[in-house]
Amino acid sequence: MDTVNPSPPGEFHEATGLVGHVRNTVVVCDRSVRPATAWTEDGLYAGDFLDHRAADGLSEVFYHWFRTAPGKDDSILNFDHEIPGKVVEYKGEVYWFANGWQCLPVYRITGWDGWERQEIKIHLPAPAVAAKREGSGLKGSYFSNPDLAGKPALERIERQVWFIRRDWYQMQSDVWTDGPTGLGLKTNFSARWVGEVEAPLTEDFSFSVYAPGRVRLWLDGQLVIGSWYNQVRNSWVTEPLRLQAGKRYAIRLDLSTTAENPECSLNWESFSIDRERIPSAYLYPVGDGGKVQLDPPRLATKPIDPINYSFSKGIVDQEGGLMRLTRTESGPVSVGYQRLDFRTGVTRLKAQCHTWSGVAGGKKVEVRLDAPDGPLLGVLVVPSADGPTDAVLPLNQKVSGIHDLYLINLWEPHPGNTQWAAFCGFRFE
Repeated sequence: MDTVNPSPPGEFHEATGLVGHVRNTVVVCDRSVRPATAWTEDGLYAGDFLDHRAADGLSEVFYHWFRTAPGKDDSILNFDHEIPGKVVEYKGEVYWFANGWQCLPVYRITGWDGWERQEIKIHLPAPAVAAKREGSGLKGSYFSNPDLAGKPALERIERQVWFIRRDWYQMQSDVWTDGPTGLGLKTNFSARWVGEVEAPLTEDFSFSVYAPGRVRLWLDGQLVIGSWYNQVRNSWVTEPLRLQAGKRYAIRLDLSTTAENPECSLNWESFSIDRERIPSAYLYPVGDGGKVQLDPPRLATKPIDPINYSFSKGIVDQEGGLMRLTRTESGPVSVGYQRLDFRTGVTRLKAQCHTWSGVAGGKKVEVRLDAPDGPLLGVLVVPSADGPTDAVLPLNQKVSGIHDLYLINLWEPHPGNTQWAAFCGFRFE
């Protein structure tokens, strides 16, 4: 298998066209890795052209562009197989006219001999279980805050969880150009979709969610995506989960977003089904999503990745593993970390900070509990240094139990100047 662009045999990156129909096979072009893949007329994968080297003495670069070192352009085949080649049969031989790199390479394709078709009878003692496909979507609840707090401001049945900010695909679902229709908020809201999902096949399925913000997904009460503490990521994929054809499973998806252009889609995939938005026929607006287990709190006494914040206000950057609070004349910038477990008590904060040559130190960061204006634990002063450095803040009070934590950059800049308080890690002791 190619190590630069791995793809299991029989799968496509992006099928771009028909190469030809020869020897009872259909040959299809894959745009990225496999320029010609052969399938039997009834849909069985037969193999790839150029799946091994011919004994012709030519250099490796003449065969697979994806095995050529990055930056090289001397492969005989195109980097992008947007236009498929052509395969024909002439005088008993099969020839492939490939889409070459400023040339027209022609290959004689062998290996068609020795094929054998077998037929067997299979006795089924009972009809196979199949999905009924009678669903109509999931129950959606929308909240005018990012915390799923209080009563929903809006409730309705959504055919799919597939929301984008522009109607690129003439979708049936809502378009979030100005946020969820009827909510009156373009961003800074939360949503919950609950119901049941019906398995179309007995296979291992992976679920995925695309959304900028915080996400949690449960299937039959099991937390399969737990990223309520991370506001930075925008895509998640579960491990394969075994589903039984025709069986319905409780499902619940939570979203909290403060993104400027919020979007969200719920997808699945299996060996037989390419990744797709879950069709409404397999979604049922019944139940409450089942009894769910919440993701456990993070231990405040263990190193915390500052990028995995739950809330933010103002300009917060991520660069090279750093979380950077940008402080300008427009006001303070803050991040919040939800549900930290301080156990029986901590008395100081130890932070790994970062500054740059030519950037003034002495930046001040407030550390507060439970809210941006909550109890002040102290003011951390970022040391002046060129590179990473440690800073220790004795707390104003002993902290125990489970709390939210907020870091607020308060350093006063010069007019028109932008300064940062950057962190690569912190923990409490």
